Amino acid sequence: MEKVPHRYIRFYILTRGALAALLLALAVLALGCSSRKPAEVPAFSQERLALLREPLAASGHYYYELRLNEKEIVLCHSGVDIMHYKALGLSVGLPRAVWFTRGSYDKWIGIVWGGAKLDPPLVIERVRIIPGNQSTLPTPDEAGLVPPTMEELTPVPASYKILFPDSRCIQVNLQGEITGKQKPVSRVKIWWHDFLQGLGIRKAAGLRLMLEMDAKSGASLYRTFQPSPEFLVIP
Repeated sequence: MEKVPHRYIRFYILTRGALAALLLALAVLALGCSSRKPAEVPAFSQERLALLREPLAASGHYYYELRLNEKEIVLCHSGVDIMHYKALGLSVGLPRAVWFTRGSYDKWIGIVWGGAKLDPPLVIERVRIIPGNQSTLPTPDEAGLVPPTMEELTPVPASYKILFPDSRCIQVNLQGEITGKQKPVSRVKIWWHDFLQGLGIRKAAGLRLMLEMDAKSGASLYRTFQPSPEFLVIP
């Protein structure tokens, strides 16, 4: 068998090493896909806030307010606060396509973000009761079928997104133990998705708000999320 010269072996090893280093550098640059920083919140007068809230309050529908200074999402109806979901931290970021930032920080505060949807979507698991099944009937010793709680019927992921059709996104990351059923989250799948977005191969959100939430508040927001709601982003 003919021996391969050592210089070719060294060249092969160096080439593979250089290629691996290049891919690693691209991954770091791509995954730095969000020039993240605290939200720059302008000052709004009470009169301006009242004008922004008036149409939503008169709509007769549930809607949300994202209050940046208070770091919370609030479920509202008819101008009344129904539920508060506090965040531990809030930052804003723009995606990068390798080296270049895409999008703008301008004109996202003081407007309504419409058509919101959860990703992954909310799924309420159903309990199947078979007529005539003796195991579901109460006995002197057993209570029979105990109705499950909402926490047991709706699995919650440790990280989820609220997507908007105008290329905006709110990402909610839960901190702590989730009460009730949990939805499995593939870290590899999330990494690969962000990697492709960073390289510009897959479409990324033009603006992403990152919220860190206590698991209790974040899970409650996910489980009670209203269908296709509007979000008013205010200081």
